Amino acid sequence: MMHNDLDSLGEILKAARKSNNLTREQLAERINISPRYLMSIE
Repeated sequence: MMHNDLDSLGEILKAARKSNNLTREQLAERINISPRYLMSIE
């Protein structure tokens, strides 16, 4: 169950990032995480 919640969160995060025309690198910098970590969440 938890895994599905995390998958959904990743999908929501990715959609929000794209709707704001942000790259992974830009969003990662704004929220102070690495682009690689953001990619693993998405």
